[in-house]
Amino acid sequence: MGKSSRRPPLPRVFIQRMDALLGAEASDFFDALESEPQVAVRLHPEKWARTGLSPQEHFPIAEDVPWCANAYLLEERVAFWQDPLLFGGAYYVSEPSGLIVTEIFRRYGHPQALVADTCAAPGGKTLQIASLLDGGLIAAAEAAPSRYSALVENVERWGYCHQVLLRADSRAFLSLPNTFDFVIVDAPCSGEGMFRKDPHARRHWRPQLCHQLPRVQRTILAHALYTLRPGGYLLYSTCTFAPEENELNIQWLVDAFPGAVESVAIDFPTEWGIVEGLKHYKDTRMRVQTYRMYPHRVRGEGFFFALMRKTASIALPSPAHKQGKTTWSVASCKAPYSLPNRPLVALGDRWFVADDTLIEHMPTLSQAPIRQVGQQLGICAQQKPPHALALLSPPIDAPHIALTYDEALRFLRGETPHSIDGDYVLAQYRNIALGWLYRSGSPPKTKNALPRPYRLRKVPVLR
Repeated sequence: MGKSSRRPPLPRVFIQRMDALLGAEASDFFDALESEPQVAVRLHPEKWARTGLSPQEHFPIAEDVPWCANAYLLEERVAFWQDPLLFGGAYYVSEPSGLIVTEIFRRYGHPQALVADTCAAPGGKTLQIASLLDGGLIAAAEAAPSRYSALVENVERWGYCHQVLLRADSRAFLSLPNTFDFVIVDAPCSGEGMFRKDPHARRHWRPQLCHQLPRVQRTILAHALYTLRPGGYLLYSTCTFAPEENELNIQWLVDAFPGAVESVAIDFPTEWGIVEGLKHYKDTRMRVQTYRMYPHRVRGEGFFFALMRKTASIALPSPAHKQGKTTWSVASCKAPYSLPNRPLVALGDRWFVADDTLIEHMPTLSQAPIRQVGQQLGICAQQKPPHALALLSPPIDAPHIALTYDEALRFLRGETPHSIDGDYVLAQYRNIALGWLYRSGSPPKTKNALPRPYRLRKVPVLR
């Protein structure tokens, strides 16, 4: 039985709306929603180079993703959970349409930009932007605890140190007015763009969502505009087709803050299949530029986006409930393992490895409730070396041992495939660190330091 036969039927109200919006294209659109979903991988620019592999050697590549460097559409979904390189952060599995964020930032952002990702989990867009920064930083926020955990894990695998993480909603940015050069709002939405990929999205969709969610989305948009500096860019996106959550929100933002924000037109190659958003819907005429990616036109799922430029400061959005500040300090630590030659930051008794850009901007960023700075080291001088230290990019200089493929899977299951002579050793597969082996106890015994939540399970779930 194929995947498409297991999908619930499309909601009747959704069919009626899309029939009206797409007209003659509706049949192709509905056929696309019953086809196999598209999947892509985006390679880590530094880590993948160390593997010595070409993408074609490792993946069943169909074609390049045209709007994102180092990204490839696959002919079929593969068993990623059996690939140690995924767990070492050498690549990230992505829905192809969402990678358009990379192209937009490449055109309108810059490597030294201060970037905010207001709805960041599971972290795909955070990682995309982080890979394009050189002397910049990204502040990524997520309020839901389970989704925040996924964000932390993916950021940790990617290994960069120029991000701060906030376990908070968009209100956290009310403490940072006129701060960021580029703000991303990948808003929570009704998920219609995932109807091909995720049967759960079809099963739990309700027409009421399209009328309830805009209130939340507009609140986030107002917070995002407030934290954006004049002259900066705000990128709004959803994975839904509902005009109430898309074009109407952008028109609302321009109308609600007259003279403070303007819509930005973007040119895309015709062959990419990206089309302009709706110009009319019901009684509303749109005076803004928006864009849609439909699954019958692009090799990807449904996606909506719009780019705005802030032209003037705005008043603090109401109601305003600013969240707490962060107490931090630059610190030093003597540990029984090698530390990188980078600045260390302490938040209470938790230690982090950061970079110089973060240190420069921490006096401002600390006005918000920061949970993580760079990569977490844990408690200073703990005997077990921290997992994030193993995954840093560029890598740390530490003793290491090369694992075979089978040994790497054993390591990821929490086993100890090798005994070691030193106190701690990086376990590597194809020059990509997966974690630590270390010795402790009396007499000393080799142990696996991979955190239990990150270990392979019998039925792994990639978040």
